Amino acid sequence: MNRKTYNTTVLNLSDNLYRFVFYHLKDLDASKDVVQDTFISLWENRDDVDEEKVVKWLFVVAKRKIYNLARKDKVVAKSREEIKHSDNSTYNEFDKQDSIDKCLALLPDIQKTVILLRDLEGYNYQEIGEITNLSEAQVKVYLFRARQKFRDSYESLTKISANEIY
Repeated sequence: MNRKTYNTTVLNLSDNLYRFVFYHLKDLDASKDVVQDTFISLWENRDDVDEEKVVKWLFVVAKRKIYNLARKDKVVAKSREEIKHSDNSTYNEFDKQDSIDKCLALLPDIQKTVILLRDLEGYNYQEIGEITNLSEAQVKVYLFRARQKFRDSYESLTKISANEIY
C-alpha cells in the first residue's frame, strides 16, 4: 500500500470506523485514540495488508483494540452498570438517540457489533462475517436476536417514559 492509497483509505473510512468504535465505547477521547491507533497499525503493516481487504482489516483491528481497552479499563462494564442502576424516573429526560444508545449498550458485544455494522454502516452479511469471523448464517442469527432484544428494550424504555408522563 502506498502513501496515496493509505491517505485515501483514511479519508474514506475514518468516519465509519469512528462511529463504530464510539458506539462501543461511548467515550470521545478513547474512541479517537482507538481509531488513531488502528490507522497507525495500518500504516505499520501497509506492506502486509491486501488493499482489497483493508476495510475488513481495519474493523477487525479496531474491534480487537476495543475489546483490549474494555478489558483494561472496563469502560464497557462501567457503562452497563450505570445504565443498569440508573433511576427509571430520568428516562423522560432523554431523547430518542439517548434511548437508542442505552438499548445498544445492553446488547452483548457480538450482537452490538453485528447490528452496528449492518444497520449503521450498511455492510452486507458476507462482509460482516469476514469482519467478525462468523458465517453468514451466524451473522443473520445474531442480527435477528440483536434486533429482537433492541426492540424489546426500546419498547420497555418507551413504556416507562410514557407512564411517567401521565
